[in-house]
Amino acid sequence: MKRHLAEERETKERLEARREAIFNQQMAQDRIRNDPEASAKRLLQNLRQSAPAGGVWWATHELLSEWRERGVTQSSPFDLQVALALAKHNWDRAKNPRRANALTAVGVCHLALARRTRNLSSLRIALKALRASVSLSHRKSDTVTCAIRYRNLGSALHEMAERTSDVEMLREAVVACRTSLTFLNEADDTDFWAASQSNLGASIQKLGEFERDSAHLEQAIALHTSALRVRKRNGDLKDWADSQNNLGLTYRWVAELNKDLAAFDKAQAAYDLCLQERPRETTPFDWATTQWNLADLALARYALDPDAALLTKACTHVMAAREVFAEASDYQTERCDGLLAQIDAA
Repeated sequence: MKRHLAEERETKERLEARREAIFNQQMAQDRIRNDPEASAKRLLQNLRQSAPAGGVWWATHELLSEWRERGVTQSSPFDLQVALALAKHNWDRAKNPRRANALTAVGVCHLALARRTRNLSSLRIALKALRASVSLSHRKSDTVTCAIRYRNLGSALHEMAERTSDVEMLREAVVACRTSLTFLNEADDTDFWAASQSNLGASIQKLGEFERDSAHLEQAIALHTSALRVRKRNGDLKDWADSQNNLGLTYRWVAELNKDLAAFDKAQAAYDLCLQERPRETTPFDWATTQWNLADLALARYALDPDAALLTKACTHVMAAREVFAEASDYQTERCDGLLAQIDAA
């Protein structure tokens, strides 16, 4: 009897291993064919077989978050498209109170894709979805969830404002980020509070850049510094690096507006710290973003301190960034080409 049961178990394990191997092979073929819809359908079919009864919707929500996060980290448009297909599937099947969560997922996926293309259609869809998700938020519901929805809306507004040089939309982004913070308490919601602080700082920094206003930049520095304090204590190195990158960008504009070489040094120090937690091997898109920022920093410093070595440095950094962006982002590649033109003209 025991032998029979052992043989049955071994047979079952072999069949499961074979099924998994076939599934992985099919998923790999979908990637080669660039067919994210097919991969999403396979993943859903797999979930229906393994998820608990009534739990397919939430299992899909968690799975699309994993694919989106991997797509962002690895700079993979295919993974982001799979995540979006899963998000759309959940939206089609969402009923209250899940509709707000489904809208948020669709919006955040479109926002991630929008950051990799010059076409604004994904960004417009992201804004529409995230505005709708906020409209379905209620203060009596989960406050952290409400905070995240407002923060996501702020990020989309910031992105669109930056693309279109729309100051009023940037002010709207600041309001959304401030609203996010009203749902949070630093002592109880430290990670979420720090993320909202950092996002608010980024939007206020961009407002200072647009309006050439040092007061906004000083406010942004204070916000990033407070976010860094919390993120360092909590040991979240990826988020800590994001705040260091934002702090460096803020100091870069302080340096230009105030003609302050010391602020350039502070920006450089922040970017260097950021890169310690943004290796190209594991976070290529973020690494390339900081490389672009370093190139921009060197070019901005050259205007105040005309040393030819700074132009060489700027060119080296922007070419390194372009090598990554050329594989995954026509928008970021275009920005690299624009910066190269400025370097050539300097």
